[in-house]
Amino acid sequence: MKRYTLLFTFLLFLTLQVFATELKIGVCLPFTGEGRVNAERTWDAIQLANELMPSVGDYKIILMRRDDKTNPDESQKITSQLIDEGVVALIGYPWSSLAIAASLVAESARIPLVSTYSTNPLTTEDKRYISRVCFIDSFQGEVAANFAVGELKVNNAVLIVDRSEPYCMGLANYFRQAFISLKGRILRSFYFKRDDPEFALKNLAEKTIELNPDMIYIPAYYRELGILVKSLREMGYKGILACGDTGGNDDVFKYAGDSVNGLYFTDHFNVEAAKTRAARYFVTEFEKRYNIVPPTSSALGWDTYLVVYNAVKSCVSAGEKPNPENINYYIRHTKNLEGATGVITIDPQTGNPTKSAVINIWKDGEIKLYTIVNP
Repeated sequence: MKRYTLLFTFLLFLTLQVFATELKIGVCLPFTGEGRVNAERTWDAIQLANELMPSVGDYKIILMRRDDKTNPDESQKITSQLIDEGVVALIGYPWSSLAIAASLVAESARIPLVSTYSTNPLTTEDKRYISRVCFIDSFQGEVAANFAVGELKVNNAVLIVDRSEPYCMGLANYFRQAFISLKGRILRSFYFKRDDPEFALKNLAEKTIELNPDMIYIPAYYRELGILVKSLREMGYKGILACGDTGGNDDVFKYAGDSVNGLYFTDHFNVEAAKTRAARYFVTEFEKRYNIVPPTSSALGWDTYLVVYNAVKSCVSAGEKPNPENINYYIRHTKNLEGATGVITIDPQTGNPTKSAVINIWKDGEIKLYTIVNP
């Protein structure tokens, strides 16, 4: 009798698998191009989350992985293709330039899009179907300015900014406004474009050192940030170096080497700040699967999947069909959801979360937690 019971249970399991309704979720990340390092780690976490939480009731979640090649035009193209293939939600889009481009397509099609890492306010501004799990640059810039003046006793600063990226320009403006409001003085702002030659970046470093600022704030992506940090230190700058949440990428260390030590940066995650049960579960499962400490990109990837999964679960619990409209409603009404990066509550009007920030520092070639900043 026991044998027949086991056989019946097994056949029932197979039947449920065959007749489960598939829910397609598009995952768009820059697997090639400059964003490749973060993309792989983000995908690792999204894939792991899907394996641990693969279905809700009779609905099985299928991930549709795509590469936008770190190109906004490709990001729009891939988004359109995923929508044509019937996805009910989109996740990924870490760079602000990629997310902003794709958001126009998703918003027009009324398909919810949740960004892992895009901190520029324009990503969600005046949109109903675009949300994110990361804090925004107005908060990040304010945190950096308060830390510089209050903790590090900085009186003046120079900015070196990538003018070709919305993220960098936005963060620079928010930091500048907050720093000046705290009576800090901006001595000068220098600008460059992504992929500028190394000699041009070194020239900016030399001009910056001539001003002898207390601090140099560098809103930039990985290559340029690493080259600038290395150049400034090799030219003898002894002051404070700081940047935004791009500072924790492995490519920064690749280009800066040991010069990266002492670089402060605002960020979304550090394993030392993972205090909730949900955060510890993520860290344990990630380390068990990949045998490395999860970086920020992985934590945000996990949380992005978790927000969409929770929205699907809310639909099913309410007896509603998990279509894009309903999923979007529950994404926008996420409240007190424990994730890897903290407790997530998304503002239903803006799509932006209320989140804590951490300030990390490079030390001995590793990223260390310096402090936690609550909103």
